[in-house]
Amino acid sequence: MKRLLPGLLLVLAPAAFAAPASTHCGSFSSDYSVSRPLSIREIERKEMANIAAMPKELSEGLPKKPFAYGYEGWVAFKSRMRPGERIVEFTSGAHSWQHLAGEAGYARMRGNCVIERFVTIMN
Repeated sequence: MKRLLPGLLLVLAPAAFAAPASTHCGSFSSDYSVSRPLSIREIERKEMANIAAMPKELSEGLPKKPFAYGYEGWVAFKSRMRPGERIVEFTSGAHSWQHLAGEAGYARMRGNCVIERFVTIMN
C-alpha cells in the first residue's frame, strides 16, 4: 500500500463527502479561515494543479478530473448551487489540526449562512 502524504486524503480516498444541505443558517467558528468567493472554474483549475504537482508514484492511475476519486461528489455538490449562492474555501484553525479534528474544503454559502460543506481533507 502506498504511503499517504498529508493533504492528499481527498485525491486518494474513494470520494469526498458533503455534509447534508442545511435547513438552518450554519456558520464557521471564528478560528476558521475562509476565502473570498471562488468560481467553479477557479476551484477545478486549482484541484487539477494539485494533482499535477503530486509525485508521479502517487498520481499514477488517478482519474484526470478535479478531485480525482472525489469527482462524483464534487459534481453533485456543484449541481446543488442556486442563484445567489457562492462557494468559498475553508480550513479549520491550527488548534483543530493539532488535536486531530481539522477539516478543510469548500462550502456553499448564501449570505453569511453555510448551506453545505464539501470536505476535502480531515484528520
